Amino acid sequence: MTEHGQLADKRLMEKMTREWEQYIDKLKQMPVEEIIRRSNETVFKEDIIALINNSMIPARQIRELLALKTPLEDLCDHWSGNDAFAIEYLDSARHSIRLAVSEVLKEHRKDRARDDAR
Repeated sequence: MTEHGQLADKRLMEKMTREWEQYIDKLKQMPVEEIIRRSNETVFKEDIIALINNSMIPARQIRELLALKTPLEDLCDHWSGNDAFAIEYLDSARHSIRLAVSEVLKEHRKDRARDDAR
């Protein structure tokens, strides 16, 4: 990535971070029930920031995202409102959960075997 591309990437992250902070500030003013209702939105936005920060997005797309007034909100709305993305996201989560269950149970069996050996 060129120096200009890195600068644009940094500006995009700064813009999305400011947008995230404003979102959190608004959440803090809401009743607990509303915060809970918005928990999926919160997770989506966190994931978007993490994924954008660790992605190699072409400089042209970064510039276009920078031109949007609320790139984080726009990406979140599109992502959460798109069934194909939601299915892919859930498939990935299911796979991760299966791996986690296997690892936790494997560790549990090791611990139990170690305890039984005593």
